[in-house]
Amino acid sequence: MSHIREKAEYALTRTAVATARHLPQWMLYWQTRLLALFLFCISFRRRTITLRNLKLAFPQLGRWRRLKIGIASFLNMADTTAESFLILAERIRKEHFDTMIDGSELTHLKNLAEKNQDNGVLFITAHIGNWELMAHYVGTKIERPLNVVARETSNPFLEKHFVTPLRTRFGNRVIYKKNALRQIIKCLRKGEHVGMLIDQKTSRTESISVPFLGHPVRATATPALLQSKYDLTVVPLFLMRKGTGQYKLKVGEPVPRVEAEDGDSDEMTELTAKHQKALEDMVCQCPSQWLWMHDRWRLKNHQR
Repeated sequence: MSHIREKAEYALTRTAVATARHLPQWMLYWQTRLLALFLFCISFRRRTITLRNLKLAFPQLGRWRRLKIGIASFLNMADTTAESFLILAERIRKEHFDTMIDGSELTHLKNLAEKNQDNGVLFITAHIGNWELMAHYVGTKIERPLNVVARETSNPFLEKHFVTPLRTRFGNRVIYKKNALRQIIKCLRKGEHVGMLIDQKTSRTESISVPFLGHPVRATATPALLQSKYDLTVVPLFLMRKGTGQYKLKVGEPVPRVEAEDGDSDEMTELTAKHQKALEDMVCQCPSQWLWMHDRWRLKNHQR
């Protein structure tokens, strides 16, 4: 990325956050939604990936139904972006969480989190609902520290001034994906919790091929490796949108261990498939809230 483009993106984001400090919230939501609709119309590649992915996952649905889900996915991303700006602008604060989020499953989450005093819990999730807000909410509600595994953005100005401050706004710590395994293990063995997004494609050296929505994907094997080696509790976790600025925390049941020799390749594959199945179930429940614009199955491998 050129230095000029990095500076331009930084300036635009800084302007957006400054605008979010003063603009009525409803207007901010509508501005980001209009921008999302505009991007859906002009971004041929992202629109093509979105509709291709929906056709692969839900071939039984009609074209217009898939189009409606695709547009709704862009709008969900718009709302998530608006709420991130509101957090950076300090207009969404910790004391607002209880009015924004239905935490009726929080007690179950806390029981799971405190059940194993030796190791922390590994939370697995996807780019669905509002994953950024979920990390903030959970981090403020559980007693032990929460570490979130994230990929650094390609723009160092955005990373330093906006992305990292957003992720650490309410006390969470960030573990960047590059050489992250050692840090993840260290945190878990100290009894701290770790959250991972596991719904994006990864390199062949770090992944296992498993089914996802009826088609093979390259899925990260890290959660399976950690669960097998350290007998961790692995819990699917999601924050699903109920309306504008309103969410419900969804806590899945812990993913069961697979009885096999430690590190066995079949065990790794089966555990990875179970982890992906937990995400798949939530995507099927709320398809309009998942990030379909991501090239999960690689565009070149399929025909529309």
